Amino acid sequence: MTVQIPGRGNAVTAMLAGAMLIAASAAAGDPSAGSSAAPGGHGLSALLPLVAGSVIRPLEWPFEFDPAALEGLREGANRLLEPFDYEIDLPSPEALAEWVGALDASLADASLEELAAWAPWVDEAAEEAAKEPAMRAHAPRLQQLAEYYSMVSAVERDFQRWPRAPAPAPPEPSPSKPRLGPYRMRPGGRIVTPAPPRPAPATDTPAPPAAEQGAGAPPAADAATAERELASVRRWKGRVRTRPAYPETDRWLPGAKRAFAAEGVPPELAWMAEVESGWDPAAQSAAGAKGLFQLMPSTAEALGLSAKPPRDERGDPAKNARAAARYLKRLYERFGRWPLAVAAFNGGEGRVAQAVRRTGEQRFSRLSSALPRETRMYVPRVYATIWLREGIDPGTLPPPSDQPRPLQTAMRRAPGDDRIPITLD
Repeated sequence: MTVQIPGRGNAVTAMLAGAMLIAASAAAGDPSAGSSAAPGGHGLSALLPLVAGSVIRPLEWPFEFDPAALEGLREGANRLLEPFDYEIDLPSPEALAEWVGALDASLADASLEELAAWAPWVDEAAEEAAKEPAMRAHAPRLQQLAEYYSMVSAVERDFQRWPRAPAPAPPEPSPSKPRLGPYRMRPGGRIVTPAPPRPAPATDTPAPPAAEQGAGAPPAADAATAERELASVRRWKGRVRTRPAYPETDRWLPGAKRAFAAEGVPPELAWMAEVESGWDPAAQSAAGAKGLFQLMPSTAEALGLSAKPPRDERGDPAKNARAAARYLKRLYERFGRWPLAVAAFNGGEGRVAQAVRRTGEQRFSRLSSALPRETRMYVPRVYATIWLREGIDPGTLPPPSDQPRPLQTAMRRAPGDDRIPITLD
């Protein structure tokens, strides 16, 4: 029997605790733990309270460990478990993909409070994945998830300091006397105007200053306000400007820009690859997306690429970029605005079309609440990335053209200049 460790960051705890618990269970006579159980239920099981108190608790998350010692520790744990026919191993690629997929699902469905609590753990997992060759393909997606979880944590932290919107007033009780429009009927048939309501008593307690409410916080907030804050361009500008360019940017950006320009798409949009994959052509997601621009198999095949092994063309950076440009051009032709085309690139055409129908709006800021949570963050993050890297307002990008576009874009000011706005609508 093999016991898989669900992740590298908590591997030490899982190995020590798992090895001790399994061995203790076997020593106690549990038939499911092997055939070498010690008679009488003694042995290691008697040491379990001591193990739990002295070994497991000091290693509770988070903790530090030497990654070079991981393999030796695994082998030592396996030697301990050898009499009981157990083996501890690192996760398979399939198990890792399932775990990353669970983080994807949680981003969509969990509460902001839960996501904020998990954010440090996801961030540390992303850092560890970048160091582990076996996890390289999923490391870019983990890094993107860490950005989204971190943004949720920042919004949730501010949300806890904002004044809450008052609860809705309870409905008025049914009147005991008949009413006639805005008037009240008194006995004898006399109609009188009801007395005006008394004004609320004045208070000397000032409203909390804006600094205590969180940057840009409204005077009263509810959960929907916090969800809207996830799409704040101001917040994403502040976040992306602290992020240096990825090491592989200079290698893949020029070719991606040439591919976009050749398709008549503004080459500045090639910076979407920074958000999609961190400029890693080998990146893949648990859902099956792959390449610089994380194309799904069905999308890639519809754009003329082979997406089946052994000839999966999505791993070719030039072909991936060219297909992504064609797809963006098609999305713009359908929705007529770059913010909606970028949203559809991330969340799917169907979801964006449904949001347009439900809200009757064409502007991203007016319909973003009807989009998935990740897409609400993805669009302002892409726009903030273009603003930072190119020094332009992405809202001024022209529509796609049937002719190739010029590759060079004159930068009006230095990248990251706060005097340059970001227009989403």
